[in-house]
Amino acid sequence: MSVSAAYATIMLEALRGELDVAGGPPYWRIYGGGVPAPGGTPPGDLISQCNLTYPVGTVAGAVLTFAGPFLPAPILAAVNPTWARLHDGLGGYVMDVRARLDTVADDPANPAQVILAAPSMVVGHQIQIIAASVSLG
Repeated sequence: MSVSAAYATIMLEALRGELDVAGGPPYWRIYGGGVPAPGGTPPGDLISQCNLTYPVGTVAGAVLTFAGPFLPAPILAAVNPTWARLHDGLGGYVMDVRARLDTVADDPANPAQVILAAPSMVVGHQIQIIAASVSLG
């Protein structure tokens, strides 16, 4: 899909606005393993759920950059993150994106949109988003 920068910005502003008003706080669910079809059942392990704060972020240059503070969340599965699913404050599916630990090299052809930090991937330890953004166009 290719979208002009002007329309991408409008679409991302609408998304940001919906995330800011839809029920409770929106959140990312972080997974390991393969990515399902959009909105499909995750085939991999749920690693953690990271809630977002209000306002969720800002849009500039056809990129929605999620704002912190990003609070640490418990690790539920000891696997490396590979993707993340964004949910609105009502639990509705929004989108799936690539995710990785900050210690893992990024794929320049398909960069991660959610970057996380964790001292170790041990169940019960903490994981935290350090950067998150989505772009269109």
